[in-house]
Amino acid sequence: MRDSPDAFAATLETEESHPAEKWLERIQQGLVLSCGSSGCDLGFVWAVQRQGAVTLGLWVAPASRRRGIGGALLDAAIGWARDVGASKLLLNVADGNEAAMRLYESKGLQRTGSTGALPPPRHHIVKHQFLLEL
Repeated sequence: MRDSPDAFAATLETEESHPAEKWLERIQQGLVLSCGSSGCDLGFVWAVQRQGAVTLGLWVAPASRRRGIGGALLDAAIGWARDVGASKLLLNVADGNEAAMRLYESKGLQRTGSTGALPPPRHHIVKHQFLLEL
């Protein structure tokens, strides 16, 4: 989040302020996968199922992008969504993140045409919704 603050709805400060119990609750509610090498985080995906749909967030370290890590994490999340019986997978992408949009489209996700703004303090950033029917 530090290197891509405008890519996430929450701010780094908000996320860092959560107690360990909140993080444990998030982990228990869905899927959290991370990958790393030599003690460095390369990427993560977080997914949760609500009312038959899976929503997710994905991040790959800038130095590790375009190496297949995002695709592998997304494939794992899609597989998990199918395993838990979800009917669809949803995610939002910040305006201007064309590389992420291309990745999602390459995995079969489609733009829904639904847009919105990120919450303050980044309400000036438009987010685009993507959908994969499972």
